[in-house]
Amino acid sequence: MKIWITKWAVTGGILEHEATDCDGGFVKVDGYYCYFYPTEYSLTREDAVVKAELMRVKKCKSLQRQLEKLQAKRFK
Repeated sequence: MKIWITKWAVTGGILEHEATDCDGGFVKVDGYYCYFYPTEYSLTREDAVVKAELMRVKKCKSLQRQLEKLQAKRFK
């Protein structure tokens, strides 16, 4: 079956691979010794794009909070 891996979507983009279904929703990517949790992949490209977009927004908010903390910091 074809899956779209979103685990590293923010840093590496959405990866498309063939995979084998395993117990408990896990999948094994064919040709690699690599398993993915159900939250780390999507079964359709559209779902993967939605998930990646949510991850991007979450990361942007996190970086914005970090920037605000850094800008507020003053050294004496």
